[in-house]
Amino acid sequence: MRYRALKNNYIKLDANKDTLLDAGEGIVLVPEPDAKVYVHWLNDSGKITTTYTVDYATLITQKVKLINAQNKPIRIHCIEIGKTNA
Repeated sequence: MRYRALKNNYIKLDANKDTLLDAGEGIVLVPEPDAKVYVHWLNDSGKITTTYTVDYATLITQKVKLINAQNKPIRIHCIEIGKTNA
């Protein structure tokens, strides 16, 4: 196969809001320029285990919380990687 079309969509986050996302096998997050987006990985009891600031296109996996730390709404482009058919 010479190509594989990837599923993609946008997540809209209101100002200073958050959302839960199951990235599964992998999703590439592409933030708007100058956006301030945080990713929190949580353990089973809901406590933060890892935090990352998404400044550039970033591959994430597993269940995460996305946080918009700005006073304006933003959109995050999400490109699903998933399993390959190799």
